[in-house]
Amino acid sequence: MFTATGISMRGVMLALAVAATTFVAGDADAMSRKDKRTVVGAVVGGVAGSLVSNGDPAAIAGGALAGGAIGNLTTPERRDYRPAPHWQQQRWEQQRWERQRWQQQRWEQRGWEQERRDRRDWERRHSWRHR
Repeated sequence: MFTATGISMRGVMLALAVAATTFVAGDADAMSRKDKRTVVGAVVGGVAGSLVSNGDPAAIAGGALAGGAIGNLTTPERRDYRPAPHWQQQRWEQQRWERQRWQQQRWEQRGWEQERRDRRDWERRHSWRHR
């Protein structure tokens, strides 16, 4: 680990990896699913870059960058917070209006049906008067 000029690059990278892992593990609850998978992809990519290149710092950084990008891009969003286009909002409003109108018509229909049943019932009970 130690060289004549000081701490080797491998030791620095190991220390940074341990510090990053500790930081990420401590704040994992605040991270979204996509953020967690991005970090995991970056760590796996960095380790893979280190193994393939025997510790070349450029390969480690490139592997971490590629792994993080892959982890980010392959994780789907659960919710889309972008505002809906104007035409879609109009369509939703139209559907809501149609649904409310349908419910109103259904209530009116039920009222008419109940009124008709009541009228038939009254006529059946009072039909002896009209004979």
